[in-house]
Amino acid sequence: MVGEKWIPGIKINDEKMASVMKGLTQNHVIGMTMRELTDFVNQDQGRSPEDCFTLAQIGYAVRKLRGHGLAVKVDGKNLYRLTPAGQCFVRGFVKVVEMVIIPFTKNVMRLGQEPRISRKAYVPAKSKSEYFSMLNEKYAALEKNITEIFDILDVVNAPEISA
Repeated sequence: MVGEKWIPGIKINDEKMASVMKGLTQNHVIGMTMRELTDFVNQDQGRSPEDCFTLAQIGYAVRKLRGHGLAVKVDGKNLYRLTPAGQCFVRGFVKVVEMVIIPFTKNVMRLGQEPRISRKAYVPAKSKSEYFSMLNEKYAALEKNITEIFDILDVVNAPEISA
């Protein structure tokens, strides 16, 4: 919530929002009009003229970004561009979506289509403590893998940005 107005969250799996952010990074110095941004998103998503996004849908996505302080409207013009904090956030967001989330979900979908025989057999825990021990091992392995991914992507702990 910013002030007294509620701002909707930015969902990491929203392809439209990812395309809007990618479009704003393309021309972040001058800015983009809503029409240019809508055309970019429809082209980026490979939408046909029958099922393309409207100006209102893209405008809603831009309002979300503006509400979170990631984008601004250029004074006296119908142009929108990213704030410095927005540029950092969007670059990281788009990289994570393109290099982590999309490949991960494609892999999950592929695994879901394989026959059950090729999957690793489930071994139930014998006690509650063994269950938590197994869970902690899986969590530690996941945390290690995520850390390695962020190291490869050269993502570092950035200082917090104050408004």
